[in-house]
Amino acid sequence: MSKAAQERYDRENTVFVGLKLNRKTDADIIALLQKSDNKQGTIKNILRNFLKNT
Repeated sequence: MSKAAQERYDRENTVFVGLKLNRKTDADIIALLQKSDNKQGTIKNILRNFLKNT
C-alpha cells in the first residue's frame, strides 16, 4: 500500500487518541502498561469490560 493510500485509509477509518500519564499519580497504570506487550489491546480490553459492566 502506498503512503498516500495508507494516509487516506487512516484519515477515513481511524482516530488517534493520545494519553498523558503522571509518573507519580498514575504509577499503577504505567506499571500495568509497561508489563503489557500490547498496550493498545490492553487499553481496549479494559474499556470494553468497563462498557460491558455499566
